[in-house]
Amino acid sequence: MANIEEICERYEDRIRKILDAIRLELHEQTTLKCGDVCEMEQQWSMLVVSPQDMIDNKFDLEQGVDISIEVIDSEEHDGEEDGVNFGINLSAIGGGIVGGLTPYNYTERCWADRSDAEAVEERFCIIEQADLGELTHLVVDWYRQEREENVANVDEVQDVVVGND
Repeated sequence: MANIEEICERYEDRIRKILDAIRLELHEQTTLKCGDVCEMEQQWSMLVVSPQDMIDNKFDLEQGVDISIEVIDSEEHDGEEDGVNFGINLSAIGGGIVGGLTPYNYTERCWADRSDAEAVEERFCIIEQADLGELTHLVVDWYRQEREENVANVDEVQDVVVGND
């Protein structure tokens, strides 16, 4: 049976490719800036900020959206033994939920059996096949909403977020 660490190791390169693809999508479609991918326990993430949220060309860690992909251990989350799932999380710094995907979350099918390599692979493929354009739109929409609350000129928001001109 594969343990969580082995699953993390097996999927790390593919997780990083997904985050790189999200970075490329954001770069091509917006003026948002993406930080480096950071690895934490069972999770890889990158911070996305608006150019307005950079201080001296450095990321303001109090602003932005954190995009992460995690390997979820069933024992840690609900006590069920030997299960695994994957999740894409888009979280605003400060705790707001921007969006995400956890296949079969809150259903009986939530956990893939870690000893079934094919089931684990099928589950990861759901994450791998996520619509990156939709994830990008969720981040952009969050920025628009955030800016509309804090900026008087909404047209300025559009110029900041959409387009790379």
